[in-house]
Amino acid sequence: MENGAQTKPSPKRITREKVNGTTVNIGVSPSKVVITKLRLDKDRKSVLERWKSGRALSDKEKGSKFTAEEVMQSID
Repeated sequence: MENGAQTKPSPKRITREKVNGTTVNIGVSPSKVVITKLRLDKDRKSVLERWKSGRALSDKEKGSKFTAEEVMQSID
């Protein structure tokens, strides 16, 4: 991934043999693709860790709308 560009997973080529013997590629819609095995190299793992730490920091800053005391007071 250069320059932060997103990449799409590349499925193996799916081919079909026509009646006359020639092989043709079959198109597969990305929405129909199911990831069965995810290969993570060190770069991808580091990106996921950065996202995970950023999300945790965001959740921590955001907090919840109500404190535990406010919730308990509204129940009584």
